[in-house]
Amino acid sequence: AAALLARFGAVSKKEGMRYQSRDKAWRVLVKDAAALTAPKAGQRRADFAPAEMKPGAELFYEETDNRSSAPVVYRMRVLEADAKRIVVETENLSPIRAAMVTVFPPGSLRSAYFLERRDAGTWAIYGLSATGEQASALAAGSTRSYVNRPTALYRHYTGQTR
Repeated sequence: AAALLARFGAVSKKEGMRYQSRDKAWRVLVKDAAALTAPKAGQRRADFAPAEMKPGAELFYEETDNRSSAPVVYRMRVLEADAKRIVVETENLSPIRAAMVTVFPPGSLRSAYFLERRDAGTWAIYGLSATGEQASALAAGSTRSYVNRPTALYRHYTGQTR
């Protein structure tokens, strides 16, 4: 459990994370990522230590992915964290823009990750993503993106590489 929490807290390690695009090519998904001291872009700090990844924690990070035109600030909440179950939620605090269009206004892109221990060496992971009513119609784009991107995160959090 501690190792999995450490992977969630190691925000900067997402930089360079790859995903398989719609055209089946491997591309960089996250161009830049950093933990933040406050919910304001540019206030970078070291990655979150496992001790910070405790229930009730609200942590902030910024990420620039391959489609956004500026860094996006996210809030990460640790809802549960014990030896058998981890639940982490993320939500965009700043708008996500692509080509000068706001695709996701603040608070309109949320994800939750549920990790449950199955036995001594096996964890199951479930992820849910939701978009708010305020999200642009462009957000409905390709359903393949809603599979490829979470798959990249799954590979990252489970320590798999291409």
